[in-house]
Amino acid sequence: MGTYRFAREGKTLGHSWRLRSELTLAAPDTYYLDQYITTDEQDHEESETGTFRVEGDKLVLRSRKNESSDFTIRGDSLVAKLDWPGRWFSGKVGGARVFVKIAGR
Repeated sequence: MGTYRFAREGKTLGHSWRLRSELTLAAPDTYYLDQYITTDEQDHEESETGTFRVEGDKLVLRSRKNESSDFTIRGDSLVAKLDWPGRWFSGKVGGARVFVKIAGR
């Protein structure tokens, strides 16, 4: 339970961008994901909600659209499991997608 944050910024193909995601795991099994995206100084927000389950060191999110996302739990961090296009893109924009728990939340 708690809130986790992922933040990254950079420049790709001459365009600057910033991404901040906050994932809140709430009782009993509901998650809220808020994403704040800025590209070329234009802001955009996206939100989604769904359910989650924990299986050992795995966290599985299932959105209301029936899409799933898998994470590996490592202490106070959640490491997103990405398919090969996601891994390739993450390598180009600065590494793995790791959510870190926000203290006190």
